[in-house]
Amino acid sequence: MLLANCFQTESKAKHLYIPVDLIDPNPHQPRTDFSDESLVQLAQSINENGMLQPIIVGKFGDRYQIIVGERRWRAHLILNKKTIEAIVRTVDDQSHAIFALAENIAREDLSDYEIGKAIRSIEDNFPNKKDLAAMIGINRTDMYRYLAFDSLPDFILNDLDTNPNRLVKNSQSCSHQGA
Repeated sequence: MLLANCFQTESKAKHLYIPVDLIDPNPHQPRTDFSDESLVQLAQSINENGMLQPIIVGKFGDRYQIIVGERRWRAHLILNKKTIEAIVRTVDDQSHAIFALAENIAREDLSDYEIGKAIRSIEDNFPNKKDLAAMIGINRTDMYRYLAFDSLPDFILNDLDTNPNRLVKNSQSCSHQGA
């Protein structure tokens, strides 16, 4: 995957504890559904075990913006923690969006619809779909599958905007049972 080129070298990254109130969510966040239940579970885990991996942020003026780790940041808000462990990286806007998308595609709980919307939001930054697919680490066939949501009727898209996990694969419904 080409994402290694998105960040400055490791030696220039800063590892800090940042006040949570100086951090803003990523405007390119592909995840639109943050389950309260899963955030509470994550908050409990962080409270009991600590945070296993720092979030990654970019510095924008006197504030920070999340690149990776919004769920961990939201869990810190639930816990009323004052600071959060973070790695500060320098990224351009295009790389910021790409890294957020690539990080979330790797997670199984991000819906195909959310991935499709995120790809649509950054596709104009690339000369062609082949380059875009390579940059986010997916094959073109999968990318076109994600983008196919645009052809659905508006009433279905409105439902998906409300609940992006409404359409899920159910392997049991595809099995054939003999009579």
